Amino acid sequence: MVSLDVGPAQDGTTQGDTAPTAVPQNGTAPTAVPQNGTTPTSAAPARQIEPSLVLRPGAFDPIALLVLRCLRRIVYPLLFVGFTIAWVNGDFTAEAFARLTTPTQYLDALLSPLVVVAFALGLRVVVAALGFVVAIPLTADAWKPGTDARTLMRRMWDRYYLTSSYATLRWTWAVHQFAVARGGAAGTLLDVVERVIRVALPVSIGVFVVVALRTL
Repeated sequence: MVSLDVGPAQDGTTQGDTAPTAVPQNGTAPTAVPQNGTTPTSAAPARQIEPSLVLRPGAFDPIALLVLRCLRRIVYPLLFVGFTIAWVNGDFTAEAFARLTTPTQYLDALLSPLVVVAFALGLRVVVAALGFVVAIPLTADAWKPGTDARTLMRRMWDRYYLTSSYATLRWTWAVHQFAVARGGAAGTLLDVVERVIRVALPVSIGVFVVVALRTL
């Protein structure tokens, strides 16, 4: 049995200035009672995210995710390589990059000095689409029976929103580490490849800056 000491504090503060304190009757040290009725833990178990929930069983899904991560990571070094090529050829202009705004002009850019930039942008779109597609099976049985939408259209929209959430979570570092562990030797190799690509980004930026300064 415990009682709540809610009287005035000894330092002159009022009753509303301090949180209630549980005063045990057996002489043990008092403990604070949270105002909202929750337990004083850092995070409730229901709010913690388990990486295994966003990866399907087996090795294929983790490997697929790691491959997509490598492709996603390489987009940015490719962009700066493309910027360097465009700068050297005099195509680093607003008019030149405007050719990437429509499908027809985008295809024309593939035959111009902007080919690497166009390829990188296209790769980014493809990787995002594939990341969404491989997350779709995770949502098949995500809802508890009787809690999903009643109409087909609403169920489709709900599945789209849920798939987008899963796809976003799969890019996080915690899920990446879990995928590397589950992928075995192939997962470790892809992790090394991604680290190398990560180093390539500042290198490509440095090359672009040096080339740009030399040709000013």
